[in-house]
Amino acid sequence: MKRIICIVALMLVSAASILSVGCSQKSEPQVAKKKMHRTVLRRPPEFSQSTVVVEKSIHRNGKTGSAKSVPAKKVLDEAIEVAKSADKKLFIQFDASWCTWCEKLESFLEQNRPLFENDFHFVKIDTERMAGGAKLFEEFLNGRECGLPCIVILDGDGNEIASSHGRDGKNIGCPFESHEISHFVEMIKNSSDMSQSQLREVGVAMEEYVKTLQDWTLLKPPANESKIQASGPRTWPKNSPLFPRMGLESQKN
Repeated sequence: MKRIICIVALMLVSAASILSVGCSQKSEPQVAKKKMHRTVLRRPPEFSQSTVVVEKSIHRNGKTGSAKSVPAKKVLDEAIEVAKSADKKLFIQFDASWCTWCEKLESFLEQNRPLFENDFHFVKIDTERMAGGAKLFEEFLNGRECGLPCIVILDGDGNEIASSHGRDGKNIGCPFESHEISHFVEMIKNSSDMSQSQLREVGVAMEEYVKTLQDWTLLKPPANESKIQASGPRTWPKNSPLFPRMGLESQKN
């Protein structure tokens, strides 16, 4: 009799263990499901307005996407204030993302920044992608003939004291020819406190830089650069479109 009781007891214990394991296995998917459900319902982080503006801002190499949210006038006004507070002249470079010569001018200025940084504060105005950039450019031209890049130098009060327009009224753009280099040095002379030796250093630096541009293959031109080159890579006629992307053949002199 005792033996039968022991066997029954062992069977009851085994059955209880099996039921316990089964219940725990059924409850685990419910816990996982609840956790997954909470994860799905979590809202993604929201971008602040400042983050959106930064993501749309123009990259220095001109490759970043649309920046129409960046007002050109605001950029200019802020740059004038910075230049004035630092007792420097404002060196404005009007350019566009497709402009190869704009990139070359910027590269020269960056490579030789120590020559200029004591006298100038630099700012770029993208005439194509900044909001109001083309209009601001036209205001500075005031009817003058000009292509890109175009340089305008302002004093602390925002008055123009020098520009890349030579004595013949044409824009030198990124200096390449000897007379263009001479005008560039004259611009710097008329808008800075540089000594004669410093001005000579600027001229020599530009001459050395131009030697690297003698071969057009070094410019890594875009697909339409040959047409732009044929129409004048640094200056376009006054009546030509501001952005020579299409109809380049009609721009030839």
